[in-house]
Amino acid sequence: MLELLLVLADKSDKEKIEYLARVFYDDLYRYAKKILTLSPFPGYEAEDVVQDTYVRITLKIDHLDLDRSDEEIRKYLKQMLRHIIADKRKEDPVPILMEDIRIPSASPDDFVYHLMEEHEIDAVTEALKALDDKYRVALTLKYREGFSPKRIAELLNQPVKTVYTHIARGLVLLKQHLEEGGWGNE
Repeated sequence: MLELLLVLADKSDKEKIEYLARVFYDDLYRYAKKILTLSPFPGYEAEDVVQDTYVRITLKIDHLDLDRSDEEIRKYLKQMLRHIIADKRKEDPVPILMEDIRIPSASPDDFVYHLMEEHEIDAVTEALKALDDKYRVALTLKYREGFSPKRIAELLNQPVKTVYTHIARGLVLLKQHLEEGGWGNE
C-alpha cells in the first residue's frame, strides 16, 4: 500500500505519507474493523477502507496540517474513514449476487414460507430476479439474511418507513409474478 501512496504523491510529500502510514495505520485498521463489525458491508473489508482513506489523504495532502497533535490528526483520519464508508454505501448500498438469492426455509407462519410451499423454490427465485432492485434487496435481506427492517434501513441508508414499504410492495409484486408465471393456487 505504501508504494502506491508514494507513487501518487509528489516527492516533497513522501515523508508526510510515510509518517501517516507508520503512525496511524494500525489505529485506522482497528477502527475500520470495528465499524464494519458493527455495520457489515459485504465485499468491503477493513483493509480496503484504510487503503481508500490513505489514497484520499494522499491526494489531499496539501490540506493536512501536520503541525497538529497526533490525536487531532487521528481524529481527522477517522472522520475521513467514516465518510469513505458512507460514500461507498451510497454508491453500492449492498452488493447482492444474483446466484445468492435463494431463500431458506422459514417458520410456518412466514409469508415467504407459504409461498415456497405453494410454489417451487426456483419459481420464487426467478420471480425475485424479476423485481426491481429496491424490492429484491429488501426482501432478500429480510427473508434470506433475517435482518429486521430497522437494520435494513441502516444498511441501505434509508428511512425505516421506506424499507417497510419496499418489503410490503415487494411481497405483492412477488406474488403477482408467481401467479403470472402459472404458479398461482389452482
